[in-house]
Amino acid sequence: MRRARALSLALVMLAAAVAVPAPARASGLPATGDAATNSQAAAPPRSPLSVQVLTFGPGDHPFLKFGHDALRLQAPAEGRDDVYNFGTFAFDQPPRQLLTDFLARRLLYWLSRSSMAATSAVYRAENRTIRAQTLALDQATAWELQARLADNALPAHRAYAYDYFFDNCATRVRDAVDRAVGGALHAASHHPARMSFRNHALRLTADDWPVYLGLSIILGPLTDKPIDRWDEMFLPEVVAETLLTVRISPHGEGLEAHAVPLVTEDVLLAPAHRAPSRTEAPERRPIGLLAGVLLGGLGAGLLRFGRRRGVRGVPGGLLLAAWGLLAGVLGSALALAWFGTPHLVAHGNQNLFLFSPTALLLVPLGLAGMTRARWIRRATLGVTALGATLALGVSVAKLLSLVPFQQNGFWIAFALPVWLGLTWGTWQACRATAREESSI
Repeated sequence: MRRARALSLALVMLAAAVAVPAPARASGLPATGDAATNSQAAAPPRSPLSVQVLTFGPGDHPFLKFGHDALRLQAPAEGRDDVYNFGTFAFDQPPRQLLTDFLARRLLYWLSRSSMAATSAVYRAENRTIRAQTLALDQATAWELQARLADNALPAHRAYAYDYFFDNCATRVRDAVDRAVGGALHAASHHPARMSFRNHALRLTADDWPVYLGLSIILGPLTDKPIDRWDEMFLPEVVAETLLTVRISPHGEGLEAHAVPLVTEDVLLAPAHRAPSRTEAPERRPIGLLAGVLLGGLGAGLLRFGRRRGVRGVPGGLLLAAWGLLAGVLGSALALAWFGTPHLVAHGNQNLFLFSPTALLLVPLGLAGMTRARWIRRATLGVTALGATLALGVSVAKLLSLVPFQQNGFWIAFALPVWLGLTWGTWQACRATAREESSI
């Protein structure tokens, strides 16, 4: 039960938390007002303040597979060593409330502040790396950033609608730093990303099969579109890599001929004893094809040859019912995500044609197929033939580029052979039944 609950929460939080496209490069920090900004800029610095971007490596739980970002502001003379964390969330909500909030896009994260000592203790205990990058910000800019973060952490301002790809802990840190350096981070991020949203999600969850399969089936073609480096910074590790490429004016005036690196120091505060993350998404279409051929072949054999005297089609009927339940439930979930929620990453999902909700009809038909009724055989053939036609149709449309590109070759390789095998086996069973009746 604990594993099932963790998986359901992981799929809710990781699979489809997108309701609107990415805002036009808006900062994640609310403005504090011109008067407050001018007052903060005019006031003399109280003491030296350093700003660090903290990048935390992945953990074991599905929620932790993608790493985490935070901002550390340190003023030793004032005893200040604060960590501003945009990834705070109430995980103790009832599952029903969590699901309802997800469907209505009411899942709220918020900005919290804690000490570096407490933060470090948590991540060290989870065996996660802690990387600190010190930024070359002048004191006026550093204290202005601190004022904005403090304002953003107030109860009236701290909450935001979490969006996995476009508005999360990493993008909020990205936006805060970009605003502090006058857009220099954004200017350095126009080149193409190394890979798509989907490929990043799948490479980081590849070793957790339930989460991997859940993400790969629910993510639609939006996650396969080309993105740039700015969008790729939804991942904390990409934020850290990109910060190293940015150069700014030492006087805070943006890019100029005498610019200096934005990152003045890059240190590993805490190592982790775990295997490094994959650099590429795994190729698993052969596994899907093998599983599909085996299951489709088994179904064809049981339906065609398993109806011996005394057996009465029980194995084939049970297999039809099981496949109908699996494909129908998956199809119903995909249809709900597409037509019943505002999550754009799940819209236009071509996997709906591989796992149609009509497959649920195979549950009663498969169980009733243990009898010799001709109409049940014919109805079963109609449902399996419809499933095979939809799967074959979307496969051909994909080959001819008639539909938006979606990286779902694994699911096509798996589902198409199953539908074809069940259709052929049911057709042969119908013919056998007709022959038996004509010989009586």
